[in-house]
Amino acid sequence: MSDKIERPETDEVGFGRPPKSGQFKKGESGNPKGRPKNADPAVVDLEAVLADEVMFNGTPMDARELELRQQVKKALDPKGALTSVRHVIETFEEHGAMRPPDQKPVKNELPSQMEFPWAIQEILLRRGYMHPWTKEQIAEAKKLYLETRDYGDRKFDEHMGHEEWLNT
Repeated sequence: MSDKIERPETDEVGFGRPPKSGQFKKGESGNPKGRPKNADPAVVDLEAVLADEVMFNGTPMDARELELRQQVKKALDPKGALTSVRHVIETFEEHGAMRPPDQKPVKNELPSQMEFPWAIQEILLRRGYMHPWTKEQIAEAKKLYLETRDYGDRKFDEHMGHEEWLNT
């Protein structure tokens, strides 16, 4: 038995059966003119657009300033994209608006951030303590960390060289 459905050769016209005169001939395209080509892209003078003054909250400013203000707003948004932060920093550096702080770091007996585990720093930050941390805050976080650390944490601390600091 054949899987093909046998259709009788009739000139019957109906749904799915256009008249022979309306059917395409073999080798003839259904779209003889082809797909229309897209128009050429418009040429825009970007410098002129960015130099235009626009009104923002009743204040005239150029488009560059408005764009930078919007990027700063996005960068300061907690849910903002890191690309906005990077763009703002690069723009500020490019125009000399950012410079390193004048003061030098103060040397004290508190350990540097790299001398103790990130897990302790995470505990300190989750408790709302901001860097630089006091000896008491570090001791509190260290005690909590030592009470809760597991075998994997121990091995990681040994590998990173934190074990000596944790045992003091």
